[in-house]
Amino acid sequence: MVDQDFGVLAVHDLGNTLRSKGLPFSEQCRIFEVCNPKQARPASA
Repeated sequence: MVDQDFGVLAVHDLGNTLRSKGLPFSEQCRIFEVCNPKQARPASA
């Protein structure tokens, strides 16, 4: 993803969040929030 100019904004640990709320979730599941600033800039202009 780096070679495509994407950067990682945040990593959300879904499994940990669900377990902290008392839900049975044994798998690891992470959600990566990414952005391509070169593409985002024209969209916000």
